[in-house]
Amino acid sequence: MEIFTIPLAVTLAWLKGEAGETELRIAADTARDVVFIMRLESLGDYRELWQACRAAARAGSVAMATRTANPAVRHRIERGGGKVMLTETHPDGTRHFRYFLPPEDFFHWVRVKVLPPSNLPGHLGNAAHIES
Repeated sequence: MEIFTIPLAVTLAWLKGEAGETELRIAADTARDVVFIMRLESLGDYRELWQACRAAARAGSVAMATRTANPAVRHRIERGGGKVMLTETHPDGTRHFRYFLPPEDFFHWVRVKVLPPSNLPGHLGNAAHIES
């Protein structure tokens, strides 16, 4: 399982299907905006991601993005506020879902009391402080 941080602009392009894994790997760790996990395959991976997101939020990350096909993991992400941004069907017929957890849900999900920066584009900069 690979967890790294990427810039928000690259994340948004990936969520729309305009950027692929190569662009994500090139952008890895160049900015702390978004915590990214390449493939979230199990609930164990989900727990590891949550712990990494807590630490990353304290270091300046404001959102999370991932891809999964696991129904139990999908349920957990959606329950935490994750939004399906793109659905793709792989050659083997498996449907994978690209998720984004925006700041207003990210900080609640990781239960870290920090304010997201106000210089994020669009609605992402309007996230309110969320108490845990």
